[in-house]
Amino acid sequence: MTNLDKFSIGMLDENIKLRSMDEVADSCLVGLSFFRKYLEQKHQYKALPSPNYWSKVGAVAFDRLGYERIGEEFDSWVVFINKEMTND
Repeated sequence: MTNLDKFSIGMLDENIKLRSMDEVADSCLVGLSFFRKYLEQKHQYKALPSPNYWSKVGAVAFDRLGYERIGEEFDSWVVFINKEMTND
């Protein structure tokens, strides 16, 4: 068995290894709230994951941290933070 057999970034499964669960949740919330247009451009031109993917990842991360309400309403929180903190 090689090291690659166990490699997983684990965003949507049980094995988040590169970042802690709270870092993933916070990064998704802040990233989508403030940098959605940038993420959309990177997705379109560089084949990176879509903002919808990061929205699902953030919702799952908050859910697993015990913040089910934030997980269920993740997209609403992104919109709220964006409206309150930016001029978009």
